[in-house]
Order: sequence, then C-alpha cells, then structure tokens
Amino acid sequence: MALNTSRSTVSVSLQALRHYRGQNVCSVATPLASTSSRTFATSPSRLSESAAEAPRWSYTPEQMKAPFSPHIIMDPTRSRWHVNADPKKLDDALRSFFGRDGDRLLPEELKWLAVTHKSFDQGRRGFNDRLAFLGRQICVREAMESIITSPPKYNNIAADTYAEKRQPFEDPALRSLDNLSGDQPSDIFTLERLTKLAVDTGLSEVVRWKPRMPENQVGSGLNTVMCGAVYSLVGAVALQNGGKAASRIEAETSQMARFQINLPLVHQVPIQYVLIIPVLISVLATLTLTIHGDVNIPLLYSQCHARSRLPEISHIPVLGAPACFLVSTFMFATASMHGIAQLSVVLAFLGALLTVCRVEAARACNRLSWNIHFPTLSWLVFNLVGGTFVWDLWIVPAFLKHAKDVRVQRIKRDALETQQPSGNLFDDEEQVMLERSFNTKAEVYAIPIAVAIGFIVPSVLMLTLKDAASIIVWLLFPLWVAIVHWVVKFAAVKLITDNGPLYLESHPLSVALVYALPFVASLLAHAFLIWNLFCKDDSRRMTLTALNFIKIDFAFIAATVLYWVFVESGIVPAVVMVVFSVFLGPGAALCLTWLVREKAICTFANSGEEYESDNETDGDDSTVHEDTPLLN
Repeated sequence: MALNTSRSTVSVSLQALRHYRGQNVCSVATPLASTSSRTFATSPSRLSESAAEAPRWSYTPEQMKAPFSPHIIMDPTRSRWHVNADPKKLDDALRSFFGRDGDRLLPEELKWLAVTHKSFDQGRRGFNDRLAFLGRQICVREAMESIITSPPKYNNIAADTYAEKRQPFEDPALRSLDNLSGDQPSDIFTLERLTKLAVDTGLSEVVRWKPRMPENQVGSGLNTVMCGAVYSLVGAVALQNGGKAASRIEAETSQMARFQINLPLVHQVPIQYVLIIPVLISVLATLTLTIHGDVNIPLLYSQCHARSRLPEISHIPVLGAPACFLVSTFMFATASMHGIAQLSVVLAFLGALLTVCRVEAARACNRLSWNIHFPTLSWLVFNLVGGTFVWDLWIVPAFLKHAKDVRVQRIKRDALETQQPSGNLFDDEEQVMLERSFNTKAEVYAIPIAVAIGFIVPSVLMLTLKDAASIIVWLLFPLWVAIVHWVVKFAAVKLITDNGPLYLESHPLSVALVYALPFVASLLAHAFLIWNLFCKDDSRRMTLTALNFIKIDFAFIAATVLYWVFVESGIVPAVVMVVFSVFLGPGAALCLTWLVREKAICTFANSGEEYESDNETDGDDSTVHEDTPLLN
C-alpha cells in the first residue's frame, strides 16, 4: 500500500515537472514569439468579461482550474459520464415535479444549483448540500408536527404499577405524543420513496453528478444523491418564495412519497384526477367506434330513417328511427348461432353488473346518493341511448364521488364529536357492517327475483325468439327489474317477521342466493361460447357488423368497471376480475370480484388506514401561514 502511494506521488511530481519545464523551454527558445503573443493577447479583464457573459452553471471558473490534473485514470471507461446541459429539459423536469409553471418558481442559477451534486466537476460550479440540509430540516419539522397533531393511535395505555402512590397529569391533547413511538419522519421520507419520486418525475435525468462506478449507480450512491436533490428543491423554494410555497410543495412531496398502490386510489388522489381515466375511456370508445365502424351501420340507420325497415316501429314520430336501429342491430346480432354465443356472454355480464348495482343500491351507506340508490333511470339511459358513455361519465363517477363523500362526512362527524380531526373512516367492525348493511332482509329475496324475472327471462326470450317484440321487451328490462323488485320487497316486508338490517357478506346462504343466478348464467354462457368456437361460423356480414358494434361497447364497459374496482378497493380485486374472467366468464368473475371488493373495503376501514386528505380546503390558501402544519 505504501509503495502504491509513493509511486502515485512520484508520477504526479514528474507530471508537474514536465509541465513547468515545457513552459520554461518555450519561453527561452522563442522570446520574440512570446513577446509578440503577449502584445496581442487579450487582457485578463476582457477574459473575465467574456466568461461573465456565460451562465455561472455552464462553465468552471478559470481561477479554479489547475494547470494539470493530479487525477490518475485507472479505468478510462469510468471517466465517461454525461450530464444534462439543456435548460429546456430541466424546466420540463421541474414542471413535472412542481406542477404547472413549476419552472418559474426558481431563478436560472438556483435551478442548476439545486440539481448539482458536489461530485459533479469536483464541486467547482457550486453544489446543493446546504439547500438539501435546509430542505430536509423543513420536511422533518413538518412531518413531526403532522404526526403529533394527528389523532391518537394508541388508546390502550399500560397500567401504572404505582398508580396508588402518584397521580400523573393527563390531558387528551398530550395523547398524540404517543404517535411518535410508532411513526417517525424517517418512515415517511425514506431514501427509496424519494428516489422513486425523483425517477417518476424525471428529476433523476437532470441531476448533475458523477458516480464513482457508472456501471453501478446504486452502489455509487444514487439514492442519496436523488434524495438530496429532492430536499434541495424544497429548500430552494423556501428561500426563494417563502413558507407558503414551500408548504404546498412539501405537502405534495409527502403525499407522493406516501403513495401506495395497494391502498384505494380514490382516497389518495383528488377526485378530479381519478375521473380523468373514465373520460379518456369514453374518448377512446368514440375513436374506436369511429375507426372500426362499418359502413353498414350508418346504412342501417338510413333505412330506419327512411321508414323502409320495420315500418311498425320506424313510423313512430321522433323515436321511430333510433328504436328501429336498436331493434335491427340486435336482430342481426342474434341471426346466427355464433352471434347468440357471443351475445350470451355479454348478457351474462350485464346480469352480474345489474345484480351488484342492486346490491349497492340496497346498502344503508348509499341512501344519500340518488344515482346509486335509484339506478333505474341510469340503466334505462345506458340501455337505450348511451351505452358505455353512461358508465364512463355517469354511473362510475357517481360511485367514486360518493365513496369520497362518505369518508369526508365521517371525518367531519368524528371531528364534531371529539373536537379532533380523524383520519379513520370507521372505528370498529360493527359500525362498518352496520353502515354497509341492507336496510331490510327483504332485499335478499327481492334482488335475485327481480334480476331473474326482469332481466334473465327477457334475455332468454330475445335469444330464442329473435323477433322485434322480444327485443323491445328486453330493451326495457330496467323498468321490469324495478317493478318486480318493488313488488317482491313490499311482499317480503309484510311476510318476514324479523326484518331488520342485514350485512349480506356475513351470511353465506344469503350471498349464494343473491349471486347464484348471474354466476351460473355466466358459467353456462362461457361454456357455450367455448363450444361454439370449435364450430363453423354461420354469421353473415350484417351479423358480424352488429356483433362488432356490441363487442366494442361491451369491452369499454368492462374496462370502466375494472378501473372502478381498482380505484375503490385496490389491486387485488382487479386482478381477481381479470384472472377469473378467463376461466369462468366475465359475469361470474364480477360476482367473485364484488365479494373480494367488499372484503377489501371493510379491511381498510377496520384496520384504521389513514388516507391523505386531498384538497379539503378547496384550493383556499388564505389560512396558510408560518405556523400552519404542512402535512395536515
């Protein structure tokens, strides 16, 4: 080891000696040339003026450059490392990190200083250590204050063995201090989470640093460097724009660092962002129907509009042409055995979807939502006019918004009762079951009978008779389901003696009674479709066109329902729906998914998961000041 050190010292000394010896030789050998070059050379003041024109971050100061490099390159491949030098790319990363107009929060020099690590250019262009220190202290302080001001989590206090000899001071306001025994700021702002935040927002691509081992960035300290860059941006915003802007940035950073995919997305992201995907699905459905649509579809509608097809229907004023088009589409779709097989799978899925919507309408927690508690109108519009667009823009947004409203109402009620903000949706298992129970046990009988008589029977008639009358009866199935449901429920309430609330999922027999019919129907339809795949396709051109139109609509409805399940209950129910759709059919998979979804919702509620409140001030920053906790 000593020999290597001495050898390095000797080589550096020889390199310096050669440098100065070369300078002396040149000055002695060519004095006239040296004199003439000095005569026409640019003065030091002019050099400094030309250097001052360039941004400070873009060059190394001349005074900090040594006449030779003492660094001995052992592996030339490790000296090659490219860093970003494009201001536009840096602005894009800051907009992704801060949000809209994020590139305007900091001046140009401060932007580059905040994303420069001291390993870059040996720290000669400045580095972000001090900004990172300030930003980290801000995050730690605010995280600590958020933990302390949160509702107490530890209600079970150990018995005091000296209770007879002393009387400790107790106050409800001090109970929250026990939260620090379970949560620490380091649990929120971990290296892995902040690194993931930097990578997801593109900040990692603009941070200027030089890894010791370019082939192993993690081993060279990638997590530490990215964490420092995130902290330095918080510190830079605090110094440049004050505490109000830093509060917003720090709160958003904390929320993104806490984001977990296994928790319901609807309780982590503002509702306006959650509803972007259904809108995009509806736009994509429009484009798909336009691109993959057949010319026969508008020709079919033109025939109905000209009263040349189904005259008994098309001659009806105003509604004749659309009604004729709908009836004709289903008549063509059921004109072949191949079409009946595919349409039966779609109908089985709709039966399961109708069942779960009726189940949700019967729950006590959904009584305040008119769209959920009375689904007949939305289903009529869906079946007669809107198709997938009703699910994308009406039904699913209503469910997601109501899920958010239930949580907010619960938080407000708990705050009024305890005079403290509550992050838990429910307190105990009994309350969860009570709020998600049926108002009456009669629903267990009313729902399956209504689906059987109001939907299954018209569907079977449409697939077997294939005439206009049976199709018209099927198109109005939401009305028949509502009527039968009301009649059966009214009769069951009169006949059942013990007709109190019932939590469906706690009674296996009731679950089987409600979901058995759509589950079995989906299994039969799925088996029939698989058998038909090995048979010869007897479909004509118009049958294929009608089936293509229906299948596109069905695919986007299924995608919207899958997104609904994922957002409201997590990734596990969504995976269950996708996997079991392949083996059991989409209808049976939806029934199983709804049971898993209900279990997931109750599990999150009973375990007291604390979800981040998102924009509960509705964008009003007037109450934010220096003493306001950033993470509340």
